[in-house]
Amino acid sequence: MTLNLVKGEFSSLEDALRAQVKLLQEKGEKLLLMVAKRDEKINDLEILEKGHRASIREYKHELEKLQADKELNKGIIHGQSEVIDDLRTQLETPINFDPKDDE
Repeated sequence: MTLNLVKGEFSSLEDALRAQVKLLQEKGEKLLLMVAKRDEKINDLEILEKGHRASIREYKHELEKLQADKELNKGIIHGQSEVIDDLRTQLETPINFDPKDDE
């Protein structure tokens, strides 16, 4: 580790040491400020991450509900198709819902 000494002309060793201490204190304060900003950013990112995780869980739950509804609707449609087919067979003159068959 290198020591960056304060530059200048001093009348005594004590003045030089005071200037060096002041320089080191300023650098130390800058470093503490940088660390505080870094810690704040880390905290903000952790909060953001938690929010995204919660959103992902909500979206996943909503997707599961929609997939279940889709399967339920498929079953209902299939059941209705069977009922329609049964009713068609009971008619004397069948009703055709397919426009291609009318041509």
